[in-house]
Amino acid sequence: MTAHDLRNPMGSIRSLLEETLTDGSADNLQEIIGLAREIADDSLAILDQLLDVCSLEEGRMSFTAVEADFRLPILKAVDQTQHLARNKQQVVHHNIPARPIYVFADPARLAQIADNLLTNAIKYTPIGGEVSVTVEVDENQVRLQIKDSGVGIPPAGFKKLFKPFSRLPDSKPSAEESSHGLGLSIAHKLTQLHNGRLWAESAGLGKGSTFILELPRHQLEG
Repeated sequence: MTAHDLRNPMGSIRSLLEETLTDGSADNLQEIIGLAREIADDSLAILDQLLDVCSLEEGRMSFTAVEADFRLPILKAVDQTQHLARNKQQVVHHNIPARPIYVFADPARLAQIADNLLTNAIKYTPIGGEVSVTVEVDENQVRLQIKDSGVGIPPAGFKKLFKPFSRLPDSKPSAEESSHGLGLSIAHKLTQLHNGRLWAESAGLGKGSTFILELPRHQLEG
């Protein structure tokens, strides 16, 4: 399935290059280069996810937990996915406390979890929809909630939601974006490395989804 997903964009890049070489015109050269670069970036993202899945399955994923402010990787992910939301005229709201919230985590992997969850929310939310990012904290736990106004999850979909390469037949990206069934699986496995929990809630198809990440709070000494 993934080999097929990679074959198509590689064929598109080849066609674009052949068209440019045959035509010899520079009128739309920048447009062609931009399109080829976008296709190549998508293909590299697929390969990166495949490598992450292999590393996680084999226990080779680099992971360095340190005392970190939970908010910073989340804000980084929000910033890095803004262009995806803008392309679909979506609004991403965020409600994140002003004061630091400390956890024992790998900041890069935490940002990866948040990025995967946000990308998934944007992908499955229709044009003009909304996504909200909320961070809550209590004495023992830190919780990230990413809620969307998207296609929702059917009752039968929860069992395979975090399995690699799973694609729910009744839930498709709203703008026909590619979906390889790897992002949520990687987020789930990275959450387990953090001794945390990741789950989803949805009232059903057409009623949006909420993904919830929960990590132990790290109490600073002194």
